[in-house]
Amino acid sequence: MKKILLLFPIFLLLMACGKNNDVKCDNAQLTICNTTETDMVVFGWDSDQMEDTLFPGECTVKDFGEVDISYDMFGNETNRQTTVHRFITKSGTYLYEMENCVKWIFAPSGYVDITHCLNGVFDADQGEYDVDCGGVCPPCKNIKVPCESTLKEDEIDWNNGADDDLTYSFHYVDDSKMRIKFSFYFGQELIIKIPVQQLPKTNRKFIIGSNFSNAEMVYYNRFEYLTPHAGEFLYFVSTGEGIGKFEFCDLKFTGALTTKIGTGSLSFEE
Repeated sequence: MKKILLLFPIFLLLMACGKNNDVKCDNAQLTICNTTETDMVVFGWDSDQMEDTLFPGECTVKDFGEVDISYDMFGNETNRQTTVHRFITKSGTYLYEMENCVKWIFAPSGYVDITHCLNGVFDADQGEYDVDCGGVCPPCKNIKVPCESTLKEDEIDWNNGADDDLTYSFHYVDDSKMRIKFSFYFGQELIIKIPVQQLPKTNRKFIIGSNFSNAEMVYYNRFEYLTPHAGEFLYFVSTGEGIGKFEFCDLKFTGALTTKIGTGSLSFEE
C-alpha cells in the first residue's frame, strides 16, 4: 500500500506534464521582424520570386493554419498536425514548422543596405525614383511634374515656337536602355534613352546625363543636334500598363549654333 501511495503522485505529475506539452490552435502564426536601422530584407514566402520587403522596424506575419501536437503521459508524441513554409532570401532558404501557436524571430538573412534611402538625396544610380523612394526604398507617394498645369498634350513648347505635329514614335532596347524617337514636322526629332527595359508602372523621375543610370536626350532641328544640360530632370508619368508620357519643364537644349528652352509632354505606348 505504501508503494502505491508513493507512485500515485508521480503518476499525476506525469499526466500533468504530458497535458501541458500539448499544442493545439486553429491558426499558428510566425512573425519575422527586421530590427535593424539601415538595412532592408528582400524575401518571399514559398516562392523563388522575392518580391516582398521588410524595411527597418517592419515585420511579416505568416499564417501556418492548424497546429495539433499531442503527447502521452510519458512525453511521447502521439499526434502531429503541422505545416512547413519556406522563408526565402537572396542569402538562403529557411524552413519553418510551427510547434507553438505564436512565435517571433529576427529575419535570418537577406539584408540590404538602404542608407541611401535616408539621406535626403535623389540617388538615381541606386535605383531611386525620387528622393529616398522607389527601387529598394519605400514606394514614392506622388511624383509630380513641376510644370504640370502648363503642359500641352503631345507638344514641345519652345521659347521661339512649338513642335506639335507628332507623326510617329518607335523604340528599342539597347544595353539595358530603352531608346524612343519622336518625329515632328519638317524632320525635327527628339530621341530619349531611359535606363529601363520596359516602361515603368509608376511615375518616375530621371536625372539627365550620360552614365548608365541617367536618361539621355538629343534634339535634332535639321541643322544640328542639341542636348539638355546634365543634372536636369525628365519625368515619366504612367497612365497604364505600358502607356505613359514623357514630360519636362524648361529644359535648356544647347548645340553648336543654337540654344532652345523647351517644355514638353509626349505620349508613348510600348
